[in-house]
Amino acid sequence: MTRMISTAPVLSQPDVDKARDSSKPFVIRTDASTYGSSAVLLQDGEDKGHCIPTLSRHKVWERRYYIMDLEAFAVVYAVSRLHMFLFPSDDGVNSAFQALMCQRALTWLLTHKAEEY
Repeated sequence: MTRMISTAPVLSQPDVDKARDSSKPFVIRTDASTYGSSAVLLQDGEDKGHCIPTLSRHKVWERRYYIMDLEAFAVVYAVSRLHMFLFPSDDGVNSAFQALMCQRALTWLLTHKAEEY
């Protein structure tokens, strides 16, 4: 089972050249709940999106956070760990909660510049 989910077409190598010219951009998808948060980096393939890496995180103290904060921090965590795959031409991050207005997470994203990664 592990071999089946860790080989193509489920997991594949990133095509960075095609991501830079926007023909196959990278997309980060995130989701969060009180049980943990996760992120996946996808790249469009010939037939469907291919998974590059996956991330997950669970902290006991985060169970007390509001779901809006959890979704926002899932995006922050994903961007901080997968920033090397994001290019200015990419559409960005797809989250389960698209209207993220969490002040703390937005402040963090706006104050950290690309060269600080």
